[in-house]
Amino acid sequence: MSVLLQPKLRFKQDDGSDFTEWEKTLLLDIAQIVGGGTPPTENEEYWNGNINWFTPSEIKDKYTFSSEKKITKLGLQKSSAKILPIGSILFTSRASIGEKSISKEDCCTNQGFQSFIVKETIDRDFIYYSISHNEKKFHRLAQGSTFKEVYKKHISKIIFFIPHLLEQNKIASFLSAVDKKIELLTKKHEQLEKYKKGLMQKIFSQEIRFKQDDGGEFSDWQNYKLKEIFEGKRGNGLSKDDISINGIHKCVLYGELYTTYSENLRNVRSKTNKECKVKSKKGDLLVPCSTTTTAIDLAVAACINEENVGIGGDITILRLTKDFSPLFFSYYLTNHKKTEIAKFAQGSTIIHLYFSHFKDILVHIPTSKEEQNKISNVIEKVDSKIDLIKQQIEKTQTFKKGLLQQMFV
Repeated sequence: MSVLLQPKLRFKQDDGSDFTEWEKTLLLDIAQIVGGGTPPTENEEYWNGNINWFTPSEIKDKYTFSSEKKITKLGLQKSSAKILPIGSILFTSRASIGEKSISKEDCCTNQGFQSFIVKETIDRDFIYYSISHNEKKFHRLAQGSTFKEVYKKHISKIIFFIPHLLEQNKIASFLSAVDKKIELLTKKHEQLEKYKKGLMQKIFSQEIRFKQDDGGEFSDWQNYKLKEIFEGKRGNGLSKDDISINGIHKCVLYGELYTTYSENLRNVRSKTNKECKVKSKKGDLLVPCSTTTTAIDLAVAACINEENVGIGGDITILRLTKDFSPLFFSYYLTNHKKTEIAKFAQGSTIIHLYFSHFKDILVHIPTSKEEQNKISNVIEKVDSKIDLIKQQIEKTQTFKKGLLQQMFV
C-alpha cells in the first residue's frame, strides 16, 4: 500500500528526477525470520566442526566472519538450529536486544537470535540500517521478567517503509561509507592504544631511559612504599541524583573513574548544585573504592588537573607528600601496578578497595621529578592523539545517527 510519507533527506535518480514515494510493508514480507537453536551438550561429536555457531556476545560489528565455537553437522541436528546463508542479518532478540550483524559465511545461532534472510529484491544493507532506525520498535515489543525477549510473532508485524530499490542502494552505499570511516578510525584508535601499552611497558621496565637536558644520566630508580609517597583521603556523598546539567559546582562520581575518565582527567564533565564537603587539589589522584563488577576495574588512578572539584563518596584521594609528578604516578599505577593493586580488593557481591589495603605496595620509580615529567609528557602526547581519534569517532557516530533519523521514514 503506497503512503505519502518520505524522509527529510532524499536521493535523486541518476537523471536528476525524484524517486517514487516510499511504501509501507511488514518485515515478514521482505525477509524470512529464522530463530536460533538450543546448543547441544559438550560432546566432541557435536563441536569442533566447521559451521559457525554465534552467540549474542559475538555480535559487535557490521559483519561477522567467524565464531569462537564451531558446530558439526551432527551437533546442528541435535540443536534444531537452521543454517543461515551468507548475508543473513543476525539480530539479538534476547537480553541484549538490538545488536545486529551481517554474516559473511554460512552460520547458525543460539536461541538468543531472530535472524533475517532478506529477499533478493531488497537491498540487504538498506534493511540493516533500517533496523537501526526502527530499533525502538523492537524494544517496545520485548516481553519477560527475568530477561526481556522479542518473539518472532511480534517481529513479523513490525512496519517498515521501503523506497525504490535504486534509492535503497544509494542510501545503503552512503551509510556504508560512513561506517567504513568509523571502522578505520576505530582501528587507528586500537593501534594507538596498543602502541601506548607497549611504550609504557618499555618505560616502566627501564628498557627505555631518558636523558637529562644536558645529556647526562638520571640517577638509578629506587623503591618506595606508596604510603611513603601519598596520604590517603576519602571523598564524600554524591550520587547520580545530585548531578545537574545546570549545576554550579564541578564534581566527580566514583563510577566515572572506570567508565568515563582515563589517567589524565583534563575536563570534568559532571556538575551539581550540592555543596561538596571534599574538594580536589590540582594533582590529586582519584581511585574508585567500590564496584559490583571485578577488582581490576578499581585499579585505576585518574590525575585531576583542577582545584576545588567536588569529590564524591567511594573515591580514594591520593595526595602526594613528596615533590613528584602526579601524572607520572597516574600512568604508573593504572598500568604497571594494576594487577598487583587489584589483588588487594576485598568483597564478593560488592568489591571494595581502600588505600589502607594497598598502601604498602612497593613501587620502583625514578627519584627525579624531571625524569618523571619527561616520561609522563611522552605518554601524554600519545594520549592526546588517542583522545583526538576518539572525538572523531564520536563525532562520526553522531553524524550517522542524524542521518538515520533523516534518511528513513
